[in-house]
Amino acid sequence: MNNFEEYKHFAEDFLERYVGVPTTRNFKCLNPMHHDDNPSMGYDKNSNRAHCFGCDASYDIFDLVGIYFGIDDKGEQFKKVQSLYGGGSTSLPQPKKKKVQNKEKNIEDIKQYIIDCKANIYKTDYFEKRGLTNETIERCNLGYDEKENAVVIPYSKAMDYFQRRSVVDKKFFKPKTEDAGQEPLYNAQALKLKTRKPIFIVESPICAMSIIQCGGMAVALCGTGLEKLLAKIRTKKPLGTLVLALDNDDAGELAKTKLIGKLREIDAKFLVYNIAGDCKDPNELLMKEPTKLQNNIEHAIKEAKKLTATKYDSIPLEELLKKQFKPRTWVVKDLIPKGLTLLASPTKAGKSWMMLQLSQCVAEGRDFLGYESVKSEVEYLALEDDEQRIAERTLIQRNGKPFEHGVHITTKAPTMDRDVLLDTLAEKLEENDKIKMFIIDTLQKVRKTRMDKESSNAYASDYAEIGQLKEFADDNDVAIVIVHHARKSIDEVDPYSNILGSVALQGVVDTMMVINNRKQDEIMFYAKGRDIGQVARVIELDDDKKGKTFLWSIVGTPEEQAKAREKREYENNPLVITIKELLKNNPSGWSGNSTDIMNAMYDITKQVVCVTTTQIGKDLQNLATRLHRDGIDFTTKRTGAKRIHTFTYNKKPSWMNSMPSYQPKFYD
Repeated sequence: MNNFEEYKHFAEDFLERYVGVPTTRNFKCLNPMHHDDNPSMGYDKNSNRAHCFGCDASYDIFDLVGIYFGIDDKGEQFKKVQSLYGGGSTSLPQPKKKKVQNKEKNIEDIKQYIIDCKANIYKTDYFEKRGLTNETIERCNLGYDEKENAVVIPYSKAMDYFQRRSVVDKKFFKPKTEDAGQEPLYNAQALKLKTRKPIFIVESPICAMSIIQCGGMAVALCGTGLEKLLAKIRTKKPLGTLVLALDNDDAGELAKTKLIGKLREIDAKFLVYNIAGDCKDPNELLMKEPTKLQNNIEHAIKEAKKLTATKYDSIPLEELLKKQFKPRTWVVKDLIPKGLTLLASPTKAGKSWMMLQLSQCVAEGRDFLGYESVKSEVEYLALEDDEQRIAERTLIQRNGKPFEHGVHITTKAPTMDRDVLLDTLAEKLEENDKIKMFIIDTLQKVRKTRMDKESSNAYASDYAEIGQLKEFADDNDVAIVIVHHARKSIDEVDPYSNILGSVALQGVVDTMMVINNRKQDEIMFYAKGRDIGQVARVIELDDDKKGKTFLWSIVGTPEEQAKAREKREYENNPLVITIKELLKNNPSGWSGNSTDIMNAMYDITKQVVCVTTTQIGKDLQNLATRLHRDGIDFTTKRTGAKRIHTFTYNKKPSWMNSMPSYQPKFYD
């Protein structure tokens, strides 16, 4: 028979026998491009075609055979139908009528059969010889049919389907379709698991069990399951990578080539990996070199995971220690690394002047507050200023110096609602990948206007919101500096507690910088972070009281300033000035009581010092050590009713080196 029409009425039998769908009611569409979980396809006995009411797909017996067996050529489809339904015979065989069976009873019988065979597993050593452990045998519910002298392999934990293999002649037996339904894939449930663990695709159940025993996860095609596998993947792609580990023979290579093409068509993640090495299949390698199979599987899993890796994946510490990292990247070395930095300052303290200066220093590769900048382009979001003010301030700070390209200014920006701000920053990076730092001045201008449900918890709200900026900075390898305000109250012990808001801000950011101008005599700059040590500097702004460049500069460390302040206070002390002048006029020494010193202080400094004679004595005791370091010794003793203070040089002052060697005495 060579007439296509003569075979078309076999479509109903094929749908029931091979595809496993009922033709008496609607079933799920067989069109691989129609992703619909509802029964939308029905069978029309008049036209002998399956028709979908959703996507309008229509299939006859040849189309169905082509889909099921993966045959695209019409001629080959016809030959396959001939082989299934009496090709070449003069009389046309009629489709077999479906037997009316109690399927639930059949499934219960199959399950009981598997349980009975499992109880007899100790009567055969077949699986032990194939390299399987007792744990695997128990886990996979393997059994032995003593009557048939065959091992029994269930296809899943449900124990509703099995295959039986003779231990004598290797013949296979599988239940009839009318009894147990269409043959499924072995361990098909692995494709539905909500895990990104790779799934090995092999040919036989015993190869799948070999992989499972070595810590992998596997599905077996069982000879004719290629289209079944593809149908399941089309319906829902597994989360894990498919590792194609079919047999190392001609049939395995052919199936692998076909599977690769189909997986590419549906854009499924897969990896071809020969875990069997020089052996025919994984089970053969398990019997010969189980350790090698274990290593191959572990390496294949590691490679497959790379295809589905995300930034949330963990890594073993021992592997982390082996990784080669690039040197940490900085925008301002040892002060502002890539990541999120927060600068907090009181209102009108000059923080915007500082950020304008920072952007220019980074764009030109100049030092910022004594720290070396790494030249790169900057996006400065000056959200509290207008373009005119930015232009005027820049001209003041440049003071006639030529300007280099690299700073980009915007005075408007969206908020963080619905990630619009992050999308805007991402667009700027796409347009210009030379930008390595964003300055957001100020944070309050971009904070969410729509309050989330968690906003009642200030800590959680701050952490979630600011955490988005940090994540963006880390993912894009850029620095983000956010400018924020300080509290009105002052904590002199911990300057970082002056940052306005919850402590979540301090917990999220990589680096904190604080300007404290509450002291009248000096402005403090503090910084600390995950990649920098503690920084404390005295800084000053060259504002309208000074040179009017409005540039910030480092004055020194607090320790240096304390020493300088101590030195100034010592040198400007009227008592010290008086003592030095008395010794200058009396190089051999000078003695007198507190009243004499008070009178001398007025004569020498021309200042009226409101102190008592008792206070003079206490001040001299406090100054004794400092005077000694300055080359002056001080002693005191009581003579009658008076206390006499004596001052002498303990080393020759430099100014005496120019004097003649002979010194007249006072009584000369």
